Amino acid sequence: MPEGLGLGRLHSVWTLQFNFELKLPTLNILTLALSLALALSLALPLALALSLALPPHSSMIHDLLTHSAIYEKLHPNFPKAFAWLRSFDPSTPDGKYEIDGPGLTAGVQRYETKPDAEKKWEAHEVHGDIQVVFAGEEICGHTDVRALTVTEPYQAAKDVAKYAHPAGPTTRLHLRPGFFTVFLPQDGHQPGVQAGKPTTVLKVVIKFRA
Repeated sequence: MPEGLGLGRLHSVWTLQFNFELKLPTLNILTLALSLALALSLALPLALALSLALPPHSSMIHDLLTHSAIYEKLHPNFPKAFAWLRSFDPSTPDGKYEIDGPGLTAGVQRYETKPDAEKKWEAHEVHGDIQVVFAGEEICGHTDVRALTVTEPYQAAKDVAKYAHPAGPTTRLHLRPGFFTVFLPQDGHQPGVQAGKPTTVLKVVIKFRA
């Protein structure tokens, strides 16, 4: 025993050392828990801010018409719709054609594309679109309908509402022969915008109940 160190003093030292060693892991766990709680308290508002800054949710599909069979299982009407599109005769007159009753129709239309400022945004509530350009080309804007401001309220008879040009960035799709685009009710879109210069477009718009 070291000189001048009695049994009582030695017991106190051992007790102090034992208590310190016993409490050290507990202290580390508490520190880790507090650090994690602090990190989460900072991360959650940051994650929320980032989620608000992310582009809106999109359900739009844009692909080659030759790939359409891949998407046919997504909706009961898609097999008949895409079969009709793949066999479409470009000499078909403008008009509305029933593919499978009034719930699945094709609208054939020819028109001149116009500058962006002259083309309104639109969205539907009941039907989705499959749009295919068979001649000419156009730009079609796309964004989540929640990012748009209504200028013409929804008309149930036409299943359409019109919207102002969005202030934020949007997707600009280049619609041209060989491609198809699917828009669902949450997809605001702006068809008929000229791609560089005005041109005559032949387009088919399939309407299906979304």
